[in-house]
Amino acid sequence: MKASLNIFLFLILTSYVHAQSFEISGSRNKNNFFSFKKDEGHYITKFESDAGYSATLSLENLFSDSITFRITVDFINYRGSIYTTDGGLGGASTTEATVRKDVLGLGIYPFNFTSTNKIFHLDIGGEFSFLMNSSTAGHQYSWQYGTPSKYTDLVDGSINNNFYLGLVARVAGQLAMGKKWSLTPQLLLYLGLSNEFRNIETDVHSFRASLGLGIKRDFGKN
Repeated sequence: MKASLNIFLFLILTSYVHAQSFEISGSRNKNNFFSFKKDEGHYITKFESDAGYSATLSLENLFSDSITFRITVDFINYRGSIYTTDGGLGGASTTEATVRKDVLGLGIYPFNFTSTNKIFHLDIGGEFSFLMNSSTAGHQYSWQYGTPSKYTDLVDGSINNNFYLGLVARVAGQLAMGKKWSLTPQLLLYLGLSNEFRNIETDVHSFRASLGLGIKRDFGKN
């Protein structure tokens, strides 16, 4: 954990020296856990969405105005509930949990598009994040023919994976407040590619939509 934080700080400090613009933003998100696998037979999933929040530090146009490379460091709080069950005639297992996660993420946006009037922006990239803190309330239940059933209360971190990878997209406006400062209302979308949990009946991913507002300073403008 400490090594990861040191790497994040080094990347930000190094990038800050070469950045042409700097932005701080906050947003509210709605998280939806989901599975790519369809319900069938004894395999059943149910997911409930919940709201969270995030804070983001962004650096843009690294090294020059002509290279619109964007990098972000994000603190993200997201939540949701899962119910997964699978089995057959010889036995079955069920996981039911309500989860809150706090993660620290590093976003890299190599694909950036700006309207001709420089008001609208579209950024596409990826995000790597690791779990900083979590809370889990729920249980796992299993049974197998010929053996006693098993009921286990879940504790914090017992089913959460620690590292995550996903695709990210950002649509933002830029409302000038003088030559150097701007307000940036924005919509952010995250599609998780990695499994959010371990030791449960199926792979579960996260999809998050966030609405936020930022304030941006351009260093390259006089």
